[in-house]
Amino acid sequence: MNRFIGVLIFLLSIVCFIISVDVFYIQAIFVDEHNFSMGEIFGGNFNLYMVWIRLFLQAVLCILSGIRMFSKKKS
Repeated sequence: MNRFIGVLIFLLSIVCFIISVDVFYIQAIFVDEHNFSMGEIFGGNFNLYMVWIRLFLQAVLCILSGIRMFSKKKS
């Protein structure tokens, strides 16, 4: 049961990270085509930094859950 929960957490974190990166990429294309800045899209630099921090934390979550999933359990 623990193995199943670990795999489920890993898959959900990967899916969330992929969706977030895709949305960020689409917004970057919009910014480039319409001559905006990312700060304008997110309502200021603070919110832009929060988006970068969210992406970083999701990447860390994916890495840590992957390590936990593939590490061997000590008995």
